[in-house]
Amino acid sequence: MEIVSNLQRVFKLVLQGGDESKIKEITPQIKAVPGPLQISRDHGNTEINVDVLENVLNSLEKLLYIFHVSYESKFSVYIEFIFQEIQNLLDYAACNNILSSIPFNQFINVFTLAIKLHISHSCDDKTLVNFHTININKVKSRYNSDCDIFSAAVEELTWRLKLISVFYDIFSHTERHNSNIKNLIKNMGAENVECSLFSKLVTSNSDIVAAQTLLNVIPKYINFSKSNLILQYVWNELTDSMSQKNNSIEDSKIFIILCYLSEFYFVPENNKLMAKILKEKNYWTLLQRGLVNPDSAVRKQALYLMKATLSYCTENGLCGNELQQNLKNLEFCLREDDIENFKELCVIIEYLEEKQVHIIQPIFNLIEKFVEKFVTMKGLSVSWIMVMIQRMLCHDNLKIVRGGISNLLKIPVTSYQTEEEMRTSVKSLIFSLNSTQIYMIELSAILDELKHYFEVSSKAPNGEIFFRILIQEICDKQWSSEALFFIIYSLQSVSSQKFWKREELDLVKNLITCGAANHYTYIKSGMQCQLLLVAINLLDTENVCLEDVAGFLNCFHRKTSLQRGTNLWSRIVNWIKDSYTLIDLENIIVKSLQQTEQRNNVKMILVAYDAYKNNEEFSQNIFHLFRNISESFVNIHIRPYCNVDVQDFYLSVICDILRESGDDLEFLKCFTPSLPEIILYIEWQLGCIHHVKDVQRSQNLLKNLSTILNFDRNRWSLINVVNKWFEKICKLILHSDSYKDFPVKKFIMIRTLNVMVDYSTKLVLNRDILSYLRSDLNSPLVKTSEELSLSKNFQTLWGKMNSEYVEGNWKLLSDLTDSPPDNLGVGNGKFIDLCLEALDIGGYTVLPPLMTVLGKRHYHCY
Repeated sequence: MEIVSNLQRVFKLVLQGGDESKIKEITPQIKAVPGPLQISRDHGNTEINVDVLENVLNSLEKLLYIFHVSYESKFSVYIEFIFQEIQNLLDYAACNNILSSIPFNQFINVFTLAIKLHISHSCDDKTLVNFHTININKVKSRYNSDCDIFSAAVEELTWRLKLISVFYDIFSHTERHNSNIKNLIKNMGAENVECSLFSKLVTSNSDIVAAQTLLNVIPKYINFSKSNLILQYVWNELTDSMSQKNNSIEDSKIFIILCYLSEFYFVPENNKLMAKILKEKNYWTLLQRGLVNPDSAVRKQALYLMKATLSYCTENGLCGNELQQNLKNLEFCLREDDIENFKELCVIIEYLEEKQVHIIQPIFNLIEKFVEKFVTMKGLSVSWIMVMIQRMLCHDNLKIVRGGISNLLKIPVTSYQTEEEMRTSVKSLIFSLNSTQIYMIELSAILDELKHYFEVSSKAPNGEIFFRILIQEICDKQWSSEALFFIIYSLQSVSSQKFWKREELDLVKNLITCGAANHYTYIKSGMQCQLLLVAINLLDTENVCLEDVAGFLNCFHRKTSLQRGTNLWSRIVNWIKDSYTLIDLENIIVKSLQQTEQRNNVKMILVAYDAYKNNEEFSQNIFHLFRNISESFVNIHIRPYCNVDVQDFYLSVICDILRESGDDLEFLKCFTPSLPEIILYIEWQLGCIHHVKDVQRSQNLLKNLSTILNFDRNRWSLINVVNKWFEKICKLILHSDSYKDFPVKKFIMIRTLNVMVDYSTKLVLNRDILSYLRSDLNSPLVKTSEELSLSKNFQTLWGKMNSEYVEGNWKLLSDLTDSPPDNLGVGNGKFIDLCLEALDIGGYTVLPPLMTVLGKRHYHCY
């Protein structure tokens, strides 16, 4: 080693009283070596001769003393060289604002590239010291992959950390140099540099680097420096991470660091530092996060720190009046009388770590007393009670979860000082209730507790915040059907309050249309009814406009929840009448009949009519509007200039009223005179559709046609109009080839015949239709040249149209009640082949008519 040999030569000359000029000749060679010592490395293993390093220290100290040069100015070259290379990297990152945007370990590769460049290509010392000026992209091309670069970076950094650890070992065991070196570091300001560097390394994402720093470097540095500054730096680094949104350091790593360094933190000499840490909310928040962490190892580490903290505070007087004064205005106040509560909490949490129920069951009474003591005396912050309850709610045993729910429901919402605390509690409650099994234990008891809890919470000063958070968390979950029903059922018992505004109403709408759309039909029906009652009780109608309420009512289906004439409908009518004025209802009716681009508010129109139907003037105005709408269809088929979009909207309004009104005679009298004209309008519009992009409109028209015909099923006032149209379609199918060039038209005619045959058995299909069905039963529609270039969405629509076309053919076949199906002229084997072919083309939608035909054929065979 060149530096060692030079130092030894100088040392020998000095001791022998040699020529000073020769000594001065060798000295610049020492000063010119600011880089690391040339320590041998064999296959990644570092070999360090401690005796040689001791000789270097002795020689350097004596040399500097003899030449009467300040210890500080010369020894700084030696003590700084290890940190210089890594510190340059940090300086480069800080100057370029890198540290604020990416983690430390992501630019370790820059450090490695510089070291590799120096070692492999013999760069001069100036390049090494200022390596952050190197063109990184140019150097990076020397390596095969980023993985190689990162591995090399970790290897180089780990080697240097081992070297640092050895130096601190030497410093600590060389008392003669120790005080001088400490003073030197403080005078140079190197102590802050080292602490900052070590705190970044110990929290880096590289486990190898972090472990080397934590296990070898920091403990030896503390023993050497006899200072707790590094502990403050590490804590600051951890708190900075916790304050970031992405929480760059995982809790598991934070607790490993704190547990390993706890022997340095929890010592009497660090009272001031610990008092400062205990004043911070971050420390107690971190303990709470650890105690409820899903990882059992992290929970045990957090419990260890909790016990160590309590023991330290008790033994060192950090829980008395002095600390209480310091923590007076803080949420996490460790008062002297709280110590026993905290110790009791630690015992409970330790028991809850057990898996066997028979071990935990004896402390159930202790848990209940602990919660009751909190409710009556407010000894601890509610967040600590939630730690205990969250451990119960996350247990594998349902009985313990059930006990956690009961204790959670005993905590009044007024105990939550912040919205975040309340949200944590609600999340825990929703999480535990979203399980069907929990209701199998004591269903009635749970429902009673929930009802009582919701009712009491609704009368609390912060009840509005609670119910807003509750609906947000409910709508944010994927629910099992039964669990969601029980929650909504418990909510509907809450007395009338004004808590929810438009935002909450939109959440409920989304829950009905999306969140609960796939639940079982009967459960979904009951759930929707209960949700509607909850909305009636909790909606603040003074801050929600009638248009939003109308959109909300449109979410409820007539057949499953909101049907005219039911008790629920009557409650809605009374609620609307009490909440909004007659003028408001008149305005929304007029507005609803003018907004052709939006979904019509027929339910709200009927609710308004039922609310004020005894008001003669109001009723007359409504029917006057409806008559104007229905009369707009008179002679419309000979008025080509009419606005088709407006007429389609009016048609949907009329048909929706017919569906929702429940055969109300008043509406019957209003619309019946215009129904023949409306049928002619539908016939005219269906005849104008030729392209697949208009298939959706044709289906809407057919749906409205079906509604009108069902409305007239027992009156037969439309039979003549329908019969003429029916014969015209049959004639086109049997005697005209013009429709064959328009597959969409062919599809519409078959589906129209299906609707008409459903309307009346008096419409007898011509027996010649069998010849058509025999040749075209399973024949798919053939695309025209224009339809071959359809987009993906229209291709999907085309497939659906083909399926419904085959279904329509089989439905016509099933409606030929006067002719046995064997008139198809095929045997049983061929008939089964036709059935299978129909299923391949049409899918499950073909099953109902296919099974009807199969049943008839089976009957005739026997």
